Amino acid sequence: MVVPRKTSEKGQALIILAGALIALMAFTALAIDGGMLLYDRRSAQNAADAAAMAGAYSVALNYRYGGDNPDPAFITAVQKAATDQAGNNGYGTANGKTVTVSYPTTSSEGINYLATDTQSDGGCTYDANCDNHYVKVVITSPVSTTFLHFIYPGAAANTVTAVAHIFPPSKMPLFGGSALVALAPNGCATANGNQCGGQNPAGGIFFNGNGFYNLVGGGIFVNSSDPNAVDGQSNSVLAYSPTLFDVGGIGNMNLGTSLIIEPGPATYKTATTPGATAIPYPPTNMPAPPPCGTTNATYSAQSYKSAAGDNYDHVMTPGNWDFSTSWGSNSSIWLTDVTNADGTHSPGIYCFLTDSKNNLNMGGGQNIQMLGGDDVIIYLKDATAGVATACNFSWSGSPTFKLSGATSGNYEGLLLYVDTNNYVGYPTGLFSMTGSTASYVKGTIFAPTCTASLAGTGGESYQGQIIAYNYSLTGTKSFNMEYVVPDNYQNQTPAVVSLSQ
Repeated sequence: MVVPRKTSEKGQALIILAGALIALMAFTALAIDGGMLLYDRRSAQNAADAAAMAGAYSVALNYRYGGDNPDPAFITAVQKAATDQAGNNGYGTANGKTVTVSYPTTSSEGINYLATDTQSDGGCTYDANCDNHYVKVVITSPVSTTFLHFIYPGAAANTVTAVAHIFPPSKMPLFGGSALVALAPNGCATANGNQCGGQNPAGGIFFNGNGFYNLVGGGIFVNSSDPNAVDGQSNSVLAYSPTLFDVGGIGNMNLGTSLIIEPGPATYKTATTPGATAIPYPPTNMPAPPPCGTTNATYSAQSYKSAAGDNYDHVMTPGNWDFSTSWGSNSSIWLTDVTNADGTHSPGIYCFLTDSKNNLNMGGGQNIQMLGGDDVIIYLKDATAGVATACNFSWSGSPTFKLSGATSGNYEGLLLYVDTNNYVGYPTGLFSMTGSTASYVKGTIFAPTCTASLAGTGGESYQGQIIAYNYSLTGTKSFNMEYVVPDNYQNQTPAVVSLSQ
């Protein structure tokens, strides 16, 4: 009898074990090496994001050198800022990584560009759309593996991309670059800037006297909604302005033959057409008060010769000056006790505290022959909280004024700032300005609570912008005013930097 042979199962466990080991190694590789790859990818992405932002901040600080044809040194600086930041996070070339930084100027580099950019600002004058302000960072990071190379022959590496968008800082002229700005929201124009119709405070601008007024580069903006927001003596003045934006109307239509707007536009309310767009009063988005600090201003007899060659015999240093305690009941000026003086302000911020009896009165009766200063900000501040007195100031009489505002910093272009803490809805004082034919004043005067009285000097008296509550233009001589954007204060908006990819 033959006994059948049984088939042996010896060795099958080894095959199963080998397969299990391979699967285990694959899962181990996935767990260990996959975790390493995922961790490195996250780290590389963080490094790329930080690098793109560092490059973007470099663009924001030097954006004027960018644009469609960027300066090579600008590109080098952007790349260095980004690669240095990547290296600080362990993803520099010294770590065996590849870091590519570009400042894209075409959509071919895969940037999700804005289709249009309607933002209008001085920071983009070289590039109307501002769409090319991006920094793109690509990091390739090889990763050393423990098990993965047994089952995957290729190199293990992560490639990540980060893109930062930069919207450059903007600088915008106040009120569209109008040279004379009357902010009163209502009220008709009057010759003295006082009550209008016996009821309301005056508003707008009134042309008086027999003077010749010539505005160049910047026009007139009148915020009053009154039908007589612009008025004057008929045919007694001759005024030229490149533009007129008047929320209300022109009261004395005979003035139309004396008020010449060229090249225009002349926008004001009539029976059939609306006027310009009104703005709120008090105005928003206006410059903050200049910082006064803690140093007291001083003046002394000291010879000084300006860059223009003018000789002065007294010098004042920046700081605080309290008229409410310094001079008693006298009209206040820092050279009031000096006879036939020529005084100049050293560069800096001057904070004058005024009250109802004491104010800044640079002019007649003060024995001043010439008053000057470059890179100067004059801040007139109310001495008493809640009481508006800072508007009572004047540059008038026989002196020659040669003053120019700040030349740099956040207040660049600002010459005089009147305290705005005590808005009361009507003018709280009078600012008057006249001077000799040699007078020269440059910069923005920000006096939104004041009536401005401007008289002709017969010479080039002003290069800048005056922002007041209302105006009265008087006198028999010429008043020439030129507005140049860079010479005046502009609202500044900081750069905006963000990750867009």
